[in-house]
Amino acid sequence: MAINGVIIRRIAVSDAAHYREFLRRIQQETNLVPVAVEETEWTVALWQLTIASILEQPQDQCWVATNDQQIIGAARLVSAPEPGLRHIGELSIAVVQDYWHQSIGTQLMTKLMDAVQQAAMPRRLELTVQARNTHAIALYRQFGFTVEAELTAGYQEPQLGWLPVLQMVQLINIG
Repeated sequence: MAINGVIIRRIAVSDAAHYREFLRRIQQETNLVPVAVEETEWTVALWQLTIASILEQPQDQCWVATNDQQIIGAARLVSAPEPGLRHIGELSIAVVQDYWHQSIGTQLMTKLMDAVQQAAMPRRLELTVQARNTHAIALYRQFGFTVEAELTAGYQEPQLGWLPVLQMVQLINIG
């Protein structure tokens, strides 16, 4: 899928270096999407192994938005490996600031949700979002996510202090 030069596709092992750079950029640009520091320090070889593992698991997904060979957005779904928890997938999504409000997050979510429906797993999708991130919350609601809980001090920002976060969920074919 390509719109205005932006291509939405499944991540490839060859994207490892670009994906690491994307995470580093997200970490520098915004505090709305926490990025684990250790992931930005992983070697390209470790990212290649991680991406290969994601591609082998039908319940795990990672879709990227690219423009001129650079990753400008990503949506990732990681499922728990434990047998009793495999039906739960944790979703994260981020877009670099230059591309905010251009429907890239919507395109990534569409691809990710289509892939989840085809794989029939996971059945419970979870995500955590800062309560002040109203654009992201609206996007998640558009895709059927509902608020399951609000954590009063769910995130700490050095300049702003303790911030509330929402835990959102979507159940798929769970009666």
